[in-house]
Order: sequence, then structure tokens, then C-alpha cells
Amino acid sequence: MLPPSPPLRVFQKLLTISPRRYITDKRQILSAQTITHVLKHTPLDSRVTVHGWVRSVRVQKRVSFANVSDGSNAAGIQAVLNEEQAKGLTTGTSVRMEGILVESHGKKQARELQAQEVTVLGNCDGEKYPLQKKYHGWEFLRENAHLRTRTNSGAAIMRIRNAAARGFQKFFEVCSWHAFLNAFLLIFLLLRTCFIVRSSSSIISPQEQEFINVHTPIFTSHDCEDGGEVFQAIPASLSASVISSGTSTSPPPAPSEFFGKPVYLTVSGQLHAEILASALSRVYTFGPVFRAEPSQTSRHLAEFWMLEAEAAFIYSLSQLLDLIEASIQSATHYLLQTCEADLAFFNQSTDPDLNHLRSSAEKPFVRMSYTEAISVLGRAQQAGKVQFDFPAHWGLPLQSEHERYLASDHCAHPVFVTDYPRNLKPFYMRANDGSDGVDDDPRETVACTDLLVPGIGELVGGSLREERLDRLERQMRAAGMDLDEYAWYLDLRRYGTVPHGGFGVGFERFLIYITGLENVREVVACPRWVGNCRF
Repeated sequence: MLPPSPPLRVFQKLLTISPRRYITDKRQILSAQTITHVLKHTPLDSRVTVHGWVRSVRVQKRVSFANVSDGSNAAGIQAVLNEEQAKGLTTGTSVRMEGILVESHGKKQARELQAQEVTVLGNCDGEKYPLQKKYHGWEFLRENAHLRTRTNSGAAIMRIRNAAARGFQKFFEVCSWHAFLNAFLLIFLLLRTCFIVRSSSSIISPQEQEFINVHTPIFTSHDCEDGGEVFQAIPASLSASVISSGTSTSPPPAPSEFFGKPVYLTVSGQLHAEILASALSRVYTFGPVFRAEPSQTSRHLAEFWMLEAEAAFIYSLSQLLDLIEASIQSATHYLLQTCEADLAFFNQSTDPDLNHLRSSAEKPFVRMSYTEAISVLGRAQQAGKVQFDFPAHWGLPLQSEHERYLASDHCAHPVFVTDYPRNLKPFYMRANDGSDGVDDDPRETVACTDLLVPGIGELVGGSLREERLDRLERQMRAAGMDLDEYAWYLDLRRYGTVPHGGFGVGFERFLIYITGLENVREVVACPRWVGNCRF
């Protein structure tokens, strides 16, 4: 008898591995099950235990009802209580309730808890508790941000935020069902035959877009956006020395001595992502960035999150637009699949069926050049359709009012605006091939894009990166930059340069686009803006 082939021997060995060590245990590890788990996976008439905070209590003659939420779903669970069990329960009280899961006779829920035992874990003074059973405005909730996630809206935002992050992650890298199917077919072949698979070309990669998640630094010595709106990082000890220098006989140490040079909180992970993409081909990073924005607008924060992707071997701007469009649509699809109830909660007065989100997730985005956008804006103003505070002229940046008109009124759909003038964009963007390369050419454009979405304006910024060493050096000199400080960045072009590009998504802006909210301060647990840094 012939010995088994190498693939079959490997599979036979896998069968002998202890499943306790190598197979993921999907059972609940924590003893306290979430309300979502209880409602979805527990049979009717079973005894269950739920934990959470009381959202509301309705006391009637013979029976009382309490809505209990642990934040895992939109509706919580309704508990049916007797008079004794309802005593002492107020909005905000934390409880553990044991009872029977039964079919509900009410219209708002399919199941409810027939409570048998109620334990108060933490009392809450109903008269002093800021979150009463009434409508609270966004400004009030912002002032009580440490408690606002206990409200329906606050908890829904955090669930949507979590799902949005997962949606982007799944697009870039998470294993798809196609991979599982191919793996199953491969195992089936190995079991039935001794034939060795020599080609894996038909096996779908376990990563959807094959991007590698990388972690870029928070401290940086460079401002890739060249906007000057940076926070300088100074050790507390050096800062204290500077403050007390008036009583010291020796001069205080320079704030830059800790690192040997001035260091800032990052405004973008792009330049560091380019380092990694120059070896790993496709990378993305997702983390906080910091900008000393003096603006008090509804679209700006001092600390916010960015999803940034960089990919080597991108040869045209259209390829980059395809990638951006697919990532936004994929994340939107995922949210519609996993958070439909939460999304409907925020859109109930404007679009309860979420048709605008379904449209943006399915229809191709509009594409137009900056030059075309200027023409559209000019014609709209001349026709009396709109009156802009800032006239739109070629060579000037698009203002927020211009962006909103293009996305909300003219296109009524997400729109890519491409090929902006060179003087409006950072040094690293690739000059379009049609440009003559003259440094002072006022008509030179760069291969870049801003994705504008209805109600918000700019959501994504991206570009092809200038991979030609001589052109990049000229652009850096024209921007007044120290080439020695960026020698490492130039090395990426000096040693094996490749065409590449990338983009960044303002995560909070994506969230207000999805939810229909008007202010980015509502979609962050602890928002920071000029003059405000609580907690």
C-alpha cells in the first residue's frame, strides 16, 4: 500500500490536534449574557438573567413595566414587575433581573421578561439624575457626555461607530465566505484523493483586498499637510521648567530636548504609511489624529479618527477612485446589514426606509474635474439658482458652500472632484502628466480627489503620490521645505520608486453622513475642540 501523499498526511495530522487548544470556543466567556444574546438565542419560557440600567418605569395598578438596557441593542428589554419588585426603581438604577422569557402581548416588542427576582446593583436618585424620561437636546447631552451613552441616541451612535469600523476592516482585510468555501472544497479533494494541488490560482485569497493593517506613530517630526495646525509635544517636566525659569539662574531647557528636535502630535499617518506601502504594497491604518483647529464649526474637532490607505502600483487616478468608492460603499452596506434599526432611529423623520443610504451604497459616484466643478458653480450662480458668499473662480479653493451645493443640490449623490490646481494642494501630490512641469505654471493640476457627500461636503481626500524624485524635490523646494529633514521620504523615490497612491477618510464625518446628524461632536464619546477638553 502506498503511503499517503504529503497534503493528506498534513490533513491527517490536523485531525489529531486537540480541539480544545486550537478551535475557537464560541461559548459566552462572561457569565452575564447581553440582552441581545438573550433575545436572539434563548427559547421562550426559559429562565434567564439580564443586567442593565433602567431607562424608564411605568407603574400601573396591578403591574409595572420597566425598560432595561445594557447598550447591546436599540430597544433593551421590557420587564414585567409586580408592585413590590417595582419599588425603588428609578431611571438610571442598575439592576440584575431573573425571570422567564415570554412572548409579549405588546406591539413594540416580541418578547419580554416576566420578572421573578429583582436585585438593585446601584441606586440612582431620580430627582437629581440628569437624564430624565423626556427629550434631551444635543447641547444638553454634550454637556453631560459622561452619561449620554445611556440614552437611546448615545448608545446607538456607539454601536454604529463600532459597526462602521468593522465594515471598513472587513473591506480591507477580513476573510470572506468565498475563502471558507474554497477551503472546504480543497479539504474535500484531499480526503477523496491523494492528488497534490500544484496551483492555488483558483483559491480566493482569505483577505478581500489584501491590505495589511499597520500602526503609524502618534509622535511625528513632520506635518504632512503643511497646514501649521499642529500640537507640539512637550514633556511636563520641561514645560514646568519653562514656566519657572524666571526664578532660575540657568536658562530653561529647550522644549525640543527630549527628542532632540521639535515633535508634534500626528495630523496624518500618510507619510509613515508610504514607508510601509513601499515594501508591503497595500497597507491601511486607523487611528486618532490631532489638529489645532481654531474652528468652531460642526465639521471640525481637535482630535478625530482617520482611516488612511496607501497602495503601491496604482497607475491612474481612476483606479484610486474605484478603491475609495468601493470602500465607502462596502462599509455602508455592512452598516445597513448590521445596524438598520439604529440607522432608522436617526433617519426616522427624513428617510425611515434609508433609501438615500441604499442608493449611495449601490449607485456609482459622480465624477467631475475641478475645472468642471467651477463651471457648474458659475452657471448655477448666473442662473440665479444659488447665491454664494464666495464666488467660485478657477485657482481658488472650493468653500464649504460650494461643496455642499455640488453634492446636495447639483448631484444629490456622492461626487468625486478631481485634478485641483497645484497651488491648492500639498507637496506630495503627483503632477498630472499633461502639465509642462514648470514650477510657476498657474494652470498646473495634480492627480488628486476630494469626495463630497450630501449634507457634509468633503468626506475623503486622496491622490496619486509624486513618485518621480526630481519632480518631488522641485515641489518641496517650491514649498520652502528642508530637503534634509525629508531625506528619508526622498529615499523612497531614490531606491526603487513605484507609482502609488492613497486616501484618508474622516471617520466622524462618515458617521454624521450615515446618521444624518449635523455635528461631529455628537458621534464621539468625549469630543475635543478649541476651548473644550473635559474628562
